[in-house]
Amino acid sequence: LMKQFRKKQKSKAALTGDDLIVARCLSSLGVVPMETRDQTGADRFHAFDPGAMVLNRAHSWYHDYSKYKIQPGLSCCSAGSISFHYVEEGAAKYIDTFLDNQTSFLELSNKELLEYVPTKGFGGFGTRPSAGNCEEIFKFLLR
Repeated sequence: LMKQFRKKQKSKAALTGDDLIVARCLSSLGVVPMETRDQTGADRFHAFDPGAMVLNRAHSWYHDYSKYKIQPGLSCCSAGSISFHYVEEGAAKYIDTFLDNQTSFLELSNKELLEYVPTKGFGGFGTRPSAGNCEEIFKFLLR
């Protein structure tokens, strides 16, 4: 694959981003990607954690490279989402806590839900929920 890819590249800049390299290699061999969105057109695979997706805080490059417009709020992602990338430690902890204790959290307010979200571990791509939006992310995780 890489031999075929390198033959067709004109610059070193085209060799950045492993996902782009694989996509270009496969395309050069005639491999066409299949549709991965659900029946409503919502994405199943996501580049960022649920908080970033639901709150529409994905980095600008994600919007620039996405074939389809990224929808804000709960419409951002399929109820049958398969994966979230760039899920850092803090996000992984609150997602796990929310999913393991769903029924216990159903009646909690944004402020009460936020008590279960770590204050650290959200790095450059992570999005820590706030008192104003924690419930929206929790609702998304329950779908």
